[in-house]
Amino acid sequence: MIIKDFEQLSSKERREFLINSCQYLTSINFTDELITDLFYCQEGNFFIEVFYSVLWEKFLEMNPVKDTDQLAKYMREVDFGEIFEALNAR
Repeated sequence: MIIKDFEQLSSKERREFLINSCQYLTSINFTDELITDLFYCQEGNFFIEVFYSVLWEKFLEMNPVKDTDQLAKYMREVDFGEIFEALNAR
């Protein structure tokens, strides 16, 4: 699946795809009320950000990362070199 395919999925289909086809990488707590999880989809070679509200206890958004500049905020949390090596070893 490529990014364009993912974007066409319903919210339910996106969740199923994320659970079944993506690798969890890390989480960032931007505030006490908002958590962002980062996943990697090896099949389509793209990342997905999942925004979760602690206050409302629900997912707010699930978006593919289209621009690698968006990954900068995760650089302290994730060693992408090690991740890609591990994924390519499969």
